[in-house]
Amino acid sequence: MKKTGFTRRAFTMVEMMIVVLILALLVEMAIPQFMNARLRAQQRTCMTNLREMEYAKELLAGNEKLVDGDAVVMADIWPEYVRCPGEPKCPSSGVYTVGAIGENPQCTLSAGGFGHTLP
Repeated sequence: MKKTGFTRRAFTMVEMMIVVLILALLVEMAIPQFMNARLRAQQRTCMTNLREMEYAKELLAGNEKLVDGDAVVMADIWPEYVRCPGEPKCPSSGVYTVGAIGENPQCTLSAGGFGHTLP
């Protein structure tokens, strides 16, 4: 009998199952990390908005000679003092409370593992 020199090779079922198992483990580790990264990014964006609102309140207080305890609403600081294309909004659908002069602005999502509060 004459050999042709061409042999057919393929992956076995066990090899395919091992590859699928490894891919499943990698996906299982990656998805939670992606979700946590998304939550942290939303928290940082919210904190940046709160910080910007706090600076805007300080500018307003200096320009209008306001003292601690004077009430401030979003219409007082946006768009003149807060420079952004639209009114600041929490990326996680929280609601901002500007607060009085001398108080930090608040987000309704200030509790939880990824709280939206100023330090």
